[in-house]
Amino acid sequence: MKKFFNLAMAFVATMILFSSCDKDSTFDPEQDNTVNFTPAKFTGGHMSIGKSGFYIVMLSDEEDIHSYVLTLYNKLGEVDENGNVTIPSGTYTLAAGGEDYSIAPHSQYTDKSEGAENSRTVHFTEATAVVSENKLVLTAVIEGVKHVVTYNGSLSMRADLPEPDLEFVANHAYAYYAGNTSEENVAEFKLFLSDIGRDEKGNVLPNGTYYRFNLCVDKLDSNAEIAIPAGKYEIGKTGSATGYITDDAMYYKFGENTSVAEDDDMISSGYLTVNEDGSIEASLVMYFSGATHTITFSGEVDILENTMPSEAPYSTLTSDRVCDLSNHSFSCYYNEKSYGDGYQSWTVSIYNEKFVGDNIVLEILCGTDMNADISGKYTISNSLDEYTAFPGYVDGFTLMSSWYYYRENALNISEYAPIVDGWVEIQKNDEGTYTITFDVYDDLNNNITGSSNVTPFMEAAASQPAINL
Repeated sequence: MKKFFNLAMAFVATMILFSSCDKDSTFDPEQDNTVNFTPAKFTGGHMSIGKSGFYIVMLSDEEDIHSYVLTLYNKLGEVDENGNVTIPSGTYTLAAGGEDYSIAPHSQYTDKSEGAENSRTVHFTEATAVVSENKLVLTAVIEGVKHVVTYNGSLSMRADLPEPDLEFVANHAYAYYAGNTSEENVAEFKLFLSDIGRDEKGNVLPNGTYYRFNLCVDKLDSNAEIAIPAGKYEIGKTGSATGYITDDAMYYKFGENTSVAEDDDMISSGYLTVNEDGSIEASLVMYFSGATHTITFSGEVDILENTMPSEAPYSTLTSDRVCDLSNHSFSCYYNEKSYGDGYQSWTVSIYNEKFVGDNIVLEILCGTDMNADISGKYTISNSLDEYTAFPGYVDGFTLMSSWYYYRENALNISEYAPIVDGWVEIQKNDEGTYTITFDVYDDLNNNITGSSNVTPFMEAAASQPAINL
């Protein structure tokens, strides 16, 4: 989900795609415990995500002293002859999950009345936005105070149009087999389809296009030939051992530099069919672009040796590691899972946006609801107590819970180590940033340390992101 979070933050940071002015703004604080605000400026940006999308809106006075930034999820509205779209009419409510007609929980109010250096940013605890033709009324509860924001004017902005469908002929197909998964009698094939294949070390090549899938099959007999069973595999259909692809399937397109993909997307739905003769057909819907990619391959799938350990120790480190986290971002996902005495699971990730370098991901337990403050000191433990972090483990080709890993590029992880002991401290600073410090150990007793001061992106609810090798 990094692509979504990075783009969303870019929208909030710039917010200059379309702007219009109305009459002078008014800000009347606490009239009968209500703040009434008539903004002078409307600034908006639209982004398509698959068949739906979101509208980021900032309502502010001329000097941006008081501003309300809200993300409204909904399908693409009517696009005019100039390529602009208007926010669809209706009532939007604060909710997690990104459903249509919802307001994202990271929507916020900023007050700079005491100077930019002393600005305050606060998330809404309750919110409703009523959108009609040339009018938006936001009613939000902020720090216990009701705010009513009424904007009269155009709600139009530049439309982010979905990308066209694509037909792709794969000339190379190769796969790895893993028999160690968390489900009994279930195994996985990690399959790659590409136009130009890989180098002698299995790495991606410049100017190459790649599709990656984890196909779930019945565990093969120890004496059986290792080959992908013929059949139809569907994205995310996890009701049976065979016939589905886990929901972390990906698409990458590289240019001259393989460190960063020129284009990449998650595959949200569709199917892949392996025929008896080894040929492959696939129809895949991209998550962000909404485009359908139709893929064909004629030939045999090369089965390569899986060098990943099937049991602990999993670490590939040969010495202690001091992490360089100087150019990193921080995200926090609420997993909607509880353990022990009802403590909620969060996934904290410190990652390099350019997909090269040291990365840390942690699954922590904190609080009993989605409004928990994640600040605190966590020990690595399976005790299910509050302020603990789950040790890392492997499920097939996936690194689960808490790990250190090093990326060579967007597609290749060259080093990895489960975090099984030690501590992590998360400290929230006055300016809204977080300082994260850790002193942990892997399953070969290598000491992994680091510290980073980062600005968070916190999504109220999301499926737990997994690191796929």
